Amino acid sequence: MAWREVKRVGIIGAGVAGLATAKTLLADGLACTIFERGDRLGGVWAEGYSNFGVQVQKELYEFPDWPLPSDAPNFTPGPIFQKYLEDYADFFHLRSHIRLRSRITKLTPRAACRQAGGGCRLRQERYRYSWRPPITVFFCRKSGVRWDRAMSSLTD
Repeated sequence: MAWREVKRVGIIGAGVAGLATAKTLLADGLACTIFERGDRLGGVWAEGYSNFGVQVQKELYEFPDWPLPSDAPNFTPGPIFQKYLEDYADFFHLRSHIRLRSRITKLTPRAACRQAGGGCRLRQERYRYSWRPPITVFFCRKSGVRWDRAMSSLTD
């Protein structure tokens, strides 16, 4: 499928990458839904990294169009960075595109739609969604604290 034909996008994860992806695609006029398995946006930062923080200077870990507050310390502590992500989502009106408590356990390409260039079935722990073409699903393979064996083969 040609990128110009994409109209709807599903994004798995409302962490840093998911939020930035949604913001960019929405600005380009694409419909987006972000599926977040947690109770709030932020990815690992929402899990209470109170004793941890960003491992680089703040200028190296911020959105280019949304700088960290000038009074934010270098090696930004987790709770401050979580607030930063929430403020980003509010400013760019991303919350209405996020489905919280939506852990995706399986992605299945729709066989009838492969030649048409898209479509997939997303399986959540309790629900199934069928999206008809054109759709693209962005999946960022997790490693580290969010790695999930069940999700590791989704795109293989």
